[in-house]
Amino acid sequence: MRLCEAKRLIFIIPFYHDGGVEVWMRNIAYAFPNIEKIAIIHGPITNPLDKNIPLLNVVSIENSIVQLNKVLKEHRVSNKDIVISALTPSNFKAILLKKIFKFNLITSLHISIKRQRHESFLKPIIRKYLYKIFYYNSTKMLTVSKGLQKEIFRFKKKNLITIYNPVTTLKFIQKPKPKIKDRKPIVLGCGRLENQKGFERLIKACAIVKKKYNIKFTINIIGDGSLKEKLI
Repeated sequence: MRLCEAKRLIFIIPFYHDGGVEVWMRNIAYAFPNIEKIAIIHGPITNPLDKNIPLLNVVSIENSIVQLNKVLKEHRVSNKDIVISALTPSNFKAILLKKIFKFNLITSLHISIKRQRHESFLKPIIRKYLYKIFYYNSTKMLTVSKGLQKEIFRFKKKNLITIYNPVTTLKFIQKPKPKIKDRKPIVLGCGRLENQKGFERLIKACAIVKKKYNIKFTINIIGDGSLKEKLI
């Protein structure tokens, strides 16, 4: 079933802040203005949702598969609906409930399993095979890079999709080029200053490179978030 053929699009996400997952959800929602949409958020909401998204119903619940099961049952979710989940906590809940409700499921993964901290008690080799078993039950699987595909999935190729994160190049091209006096190489990092973005790891990696190879360069980090003071 294609997205345009669905009776409803049902998003399941673990939080709503102002990051990539939220942009991804909004873009899909805007692309199908005539289809009813339900956003089920089983975690904190720190930013208001866009009220201009047509036919969108927002449901906020506790982080519980029991609560999610209850909401899906109340809305009579069926094989005429497409459920779209993002990030591991939501993906695993959706995959388990797919067996009950028989809906079509698109799961997406944006982060390497090596950085999945909520399963840190599992050894990487065990985690790798658990992921394969779980994600094989998705109707479609979306990743943001070919590298992430190869890392964990032995999946049917026709059901596996890679869509790279977009970059709005015009915003960079139209800006006047700054005058750079120092011609040292620049390492540039852009994004939300949050734990999952790995800026602390970037700084540590640059320190290792500088010490090992005696290379002079500058690190420029552009963004805002809860780690700003710590990174400074």
